[in-house]
Amino acid sequence: HTSQFTTGRVNFSTSSKTNARITGAQTLRVLALFNGDNDNGLVCHGGSGETPASNFIYFLGFGSTTTIRSFYESGSGVNREVFFSVPSAYSPLGTSQAVLISLVRVDTGGGNCELYCYVNGVQCTVSSVTGFTNNTTHASGALPSGGTSGSLTLGDDPGSGNATRQIVKFIQIIDAATSHATREPE
Repeated sequence: HTSQFTTGRVNFSTSSKTNARITGAQTLRVLALFNGDNDNGLVCHGGSGETPASNFIYFLGFGSTTTIRSFYESGSGVNREVFFSVPSAYSPLGTSQAVLISLVRVDTGGGNCELYCYVNGVQCTVSSVTGFTNNTTHASGALPSGGTSGSLTLGDDPGSGNATRQIVKFIQIIDAATSHATREPE
């Protein structure tokens, strides 16, 4: 789905959010313009509340002008969060140039995964983690779980109730860890 908006949120139908309920390997690609809101979502699947059915199974957003934030849960109240540092060529993020963010979750087997992040094709380094191991170029930890009744949302963190002011030009949700994660939108 491709959407552009400057405020508010976009929610999807039951069939869309069921199809988007991805707890294994995944690639999220978002072309967005940072427009001043820190720590708000660009795309996420989850809901407010700490029950497995409403778990966040993915969340991608700007953490600040220098970080990209990824978040999900792997059980009731078991939070897994990574802040990736935006590569120096694009940091701090400005308000006039959109960036292509690719978040790749690789299923490594045994219920575990690795997370990688790219901005305009340049790999990010891990800034900080909660519930993960920091491997500098990627984070590793358990896969997400639950999320069966969570909503698929663009432009908001359903738990915060704050609509983003980011401008989203392109979103792609892929149920595989793609090798072409750094390509431009087609």
